[in-house]
Amino acid sequence: MDSIYRSPRGRDLLRAWCHDRLTAWPVPHERTTLTANGARTHLVLAGSGPTTVVYVPGTNFNAATSLPLATALVTAGYRVAMRTSRASPA
Repeated sequence: MDSIYRSPRGRDLLRAWCHDRLTAWPVPHERTTLTANGARTHLVLAGSGPTTVVYVPGTNFNAATSLPLATALVTAGYRVAMRTSRASPA
């Protein structure tokens, strides 16, 4: 299998949905990329608490689908770092 998507159109629709969700998220946040061992990873960072929660969504989830959890963590005073999936680039 060359792609995790069933079609280029499906890929584009999912990426747009994820982008739109993150853009509409009212919690102040930053989207960035980081490279480790040659692999690029998209991150969403939010909050400014003294403790950072690193959230790595499972197979069927990503940062865009996890915004209620991230909002609750930020509201509770945590800094949150979420890895996005390939479907939802930063």
